[in-house]
Amino acid sequence: MASTTTTTAAALDRYTAATPGSRRRYEEALRLLPDGVSRSAAYFTPYPTFIERGSGAYLTDVDGRSILDFGNGNRSLLLGHNHPAVIDAVRQQLDRGLAFSLMSDPELELAASLQERVPSMELMRFTASGTEATMFAVRVARAKTSRMIFARMGGSYHGTHDMLQVGGPNTPMFPQPGTEGEQSVGWGIPPHLREDVVYLPFNDLDGTAQVFDEHRREIATVIVEPTIGGGGYLPIDADYLAGLQDLCRRDGTVLVLDEMISMGIGRGGAQGLYGVRPDLTTTGKVIGGGMPMGCFGGDAELMRLVEWVKDDRVISGTASSNSRTRVSHMGSFNAHPLAMAAGAAQLAALTDDVYARLAELGDYVRNELRALTQRKGVTLQVTGISHLIGLTFINRPIRTIADTAGADRSFARRMELSLMSQGFNFPEGRLGCVNAAMTTADLDSFVSAVDLAIDEAVI
Repeated sequence: MASTTTTTAAALDRYTAATPGSRRRYEEALRLLPDGVSRSAAYFTPYPTFIERGSGAYLTDVDGRSILDFGNGNRSLLLGHNHPAVIDAVRQQLDRGLAFSLMSDPELELAASLQERVPSMELMRFTASGTEATMFAVRVARAKTSRMIFARMGGSYHGTHDMLQVGGPNTPMFPQPGTEGEQSVGWGIPPHLREDVVYLPFNDLDGTAQVFDEHRREIATVIVEPTIGGGGYLPIDADYLAGLQDLCRRDGTVLVLDEMISMGIGRGGAQGLYGVRPDLTTTGKVIGGGMPMGCFGGDAELMRLVEWVKDDRVISGTASSNSRTRVSHMGSFNAHPLAMAAGAAQLAALTDDVYARLAELGDYVRNELRALTQRKGVTLQVTGISHLIGLTFINRPIRTIADTAGADRSFARRMELSLMSQGFNFPEGRLGCVNAAMTTADLDSFVSAVDLAIDEAVI
């Protein structure tokens, strides 16, 4: 988080003058919420923007300002805000009821749509969040293999449960002085959890193979983002992903593709683009249409580990005495009807033409930003794929997480404030995405705003 002492005065003055309503609400929020927010990423200096409504490509804040939104509900709203088909589906479900704790048709509709798009998801279960989806996927993999060690890419993000916070983006990606080469864990997370984690070098197949050889047939699962958000939406190399899959098959390790973000890059997500078939997939965001939800699914044999009634299924009456839960999967709001209805409507509207449009807009703005940085002579790397846009303030090309070490995050935060003061939401000043409601004119205005923001971020 940038402090006011390192934020350009012009941007700060412009922001505070334009947002008195947000400031009043923030002062009230401080009495109720730590940092005045309910998710840490919502805060930035001097105080967060409070939003009243969204429509299409834009948000409107409580002070009446129109804001071009590159956050898009944390990348869940590829169609834009308040898309008519999604809103209509939610309204229809509201008339039917909110929560049943039993089955309903929207759950089947969304599952069928997802299975058609992602054939590797032979069976699936819905959760109330992406964090839960990755947690259960790792649990299933451990149950299948009877191993406890799992592998991840240092600096990737897979939710906030303890085991996948170890080595995540909010803890150091690389050994720090005085730690004797050990990865740190976040406060409140048991240090012993790092004993169950090994780290793989993203997009480095030789290095990854070395780790596998050091832990031959000890690794239960590898979980990997095909687009590493913490690295600026770095796309995975096709050869690396294929080689990683081969290593997993060699050692009987379960490959989990975490497609929370990458499910938005095409009809079949990253696995459709790269032509791989993971053992398990975790996803959410896009398939929830802006509603809170998650999903894990994959190989039928693996997913049957969460079944309660096995081959001795009981159609009426109670389960037989020898049925048992092998991997417990509970959740009061799993497959919430509103989320299922919203997700099914959004997936139906995300046609091949829409995905092509998103990729076209993404390519356009990335190219324009690269041209801008060349004209200005700034050390800004523009990365991403399809609709995803990553900005990293470092003076070398980046292909791996290690390449981002030393990036100037304070510059990014100052630029974020300048952009927000101009009416553009680009989270953290480095991680954004387009939505299908945007136009090239919108993107041209954004590039012009980045031009000024770069100037204002220099101290």
